[in-house]
Amino acid sequence: MKVSGIFLRVQMKKITQKWLEFAKKDLESARILFKSKAYENAIWHCHQALEKTLKAIIIEQNKRIPKIHDLPKLSKECNITFSKTILEFLEEINPYYNQIRYPDAAIEELRPTKNTAQKYIKTTKEIIKWLKDYLTQLK
Repeated sequence: MKVSGIFLRVQMKKITQKWLEFAKKDLESARILFKSKAYENAIWHCHQALEKTLKAIIIEQNKRIPKIHDLPKLSKECNITFSKTILEFLEEINPYYNQIRYPDAAIEELRPTKNTAQKYIKTTKEIIKWLKDYLTQLK
C-alpha cells in the first residue's frame, strides 16, 4: 500500500522526521559536490545521509542511537533484513567516513572517480527510498 507523505509526517515521531530532513540535506549536498567534481566529499555526504537514515529508523523503533558512524553496525541495530547487495554497499562506502575527516587515515586507493561517486549517489538514493518505505510500514 502506497502511503502519502502527509500520512508519513503525521505518524512518524518529530525527531525521526528531523533526522530524515538532515539526511535529505546530506544527499542534496552530495549532488552539489558531485557537480563541483568534489567526488570524495560527495561520497562522504552519501555516507552521512545513510547514517542519519539508519539512525532515524533506530529512533522510530524506540531505541537509543549508538554514538557510532559504522554503517554495517548501524544496520544491525535496525533489526531489518537487508539484502546482500545493500549490506555489501554499506561495507563498501563505510571507509569514506574517515577518508575525508582524518588526513592521517586517508587511503590512496579510495580516491574516487566521477563514475564511482555517481554510482554511490544513485545507490544511496535508492537505499534511502527503500528505508523510508520501511519506516512507513512501522505504524
